[in-house]
Amino acid sequence: MGVFGLFSNRRPRMAELSARPPARRPRGRLSLRITVLALMSLAVVLVAIVVDPRPLGSDADVRAGSTLSRIPPKPSLSIIEPDVIVTTFSVSDDMSMAEVGLENASGVTFTASNGNLQAGTDGSLAIPLGFASATQPASVSVSVQGFPQDVIRVYYYPASYYASVGVDSEGGIDLFTTLPRADNKNRVELISPPTSASLIVDPATWQGIRAQWGFAPKGMALDEQIRELYLQYDQLNRQSSDECPTYLDGSTTFTDMAAGRCSVWCTGYARMTRDFLRSVDVPARYISLGGSYVYLPNGVLAESSEAHNTTDMWVDHTWQWLDATFGVLKATGPDGKVLTLDGVMQLLGDQATRDEISFTRLDPSSEQWKTLTYEQEDDAFKQDLASFLSSDKQMIIGNTGAG
Repeated sequence: MGVFGLFSNRRPRMAELSARPPARRPRGRLSLRITVLALMSLAVVLVAIVVDPRPLGSDADVRAGSTLSRIPPKPSLSIIEPDVIVTTFSVSDDMSMAEVGLENASGVTFTASNGNLQAGTDGSLAIPLGFASATQPASVSVSVQGFPQDVIRVYYYPASYYASVGVDSEGGIDLFTTLPRADNKNRVELISPPTSASLIVDPATWQGIRAQWGFAPKGMALDEQIRELYLQYDQLNRQSSDECPTYLDGSTTFTDMAAGRCSVWCTGYARMTRDFLRSVDVPARYISLGGSYVYLPNGVLAESSEAHNTTDMWVDHTWQWLDATFGVLKATGPDGKVLTLDGVMQLLGDQATRDEISFTRLDPSSEQWKTLTYEQEDDAFKQDLASFLSSDKQMIIGNTGAG
């Protein structure tokens, strides 16, 4: 398998099932606002297993208002979080234990249902899972004693969950945390100007799509074209419980989604947005983000964080990150300049700098662009950023950077 297929061609993972549509869709998940806990040596952390008993396929969804997830919502940490850094994640072959590598955890006492735990001399914390017998989605939570929210959760989605949404998978386990993660030094973002490969698209097909669905004229301001594109996504998506095949190009994905034959998650959004931009002569590329992963002997995928697929476009002599999944047009730094995707991830990975980012997103009430700082953003979006733009990820831009 080539580099381009590293993330996109493996079994569908949690990003395909839980990444959210544009911002104006109602979302019930909560998120995390990360701050530092002093006196870390006094912290005591509790571990608890939570199993969602509701039947698969019901309308009661606690994560995001869709019928695709049957697991407790991800934690929302309002104030407190220990000054610990997550470095690694692994799961035992029998899914009975997880090991989370930690820095700055010396002297911190953790408490599980069977007694107190401490990180080993190597900084690894063993967390009981007990997922082997689970037949529905389950999670294991880690929280700081005396405070209501979690700082770590390990999620398990069994094969039955995937089968309920028409996806062939033996299951998946992933780590979600509000704690800072060690930066992936191997992550490289290609920032050189695009080649003609970043403009490859079928213009005639997209011309027909534009005419059929009343897209903004090709000569209109690009921001307005993207706004109307996101609104089209919002109107047309989620007519089917089946996922559009992730290998399709953007125009085919859009046509199938619009016809109600399937629905899209981040992969479909990223491909459609890339190809739409290319159809209006804006170089664009598809980017895959994924943490470390391994397949267990039973075929279950264990990964350090949920994968995500997103888009870059070349505007004003720089690559600008945009993300239809979350209704993002751009992110800017403290100097007001547009940030690249890696620039966003670096600032998000540091508690001292994440408040310097501003995001321009589609506002759900006005259906117009709205710019807010990270601090002003809603909890659901912050949680999405913590899940999908975590600093442990690799960045894959296929086709020699053309994406």
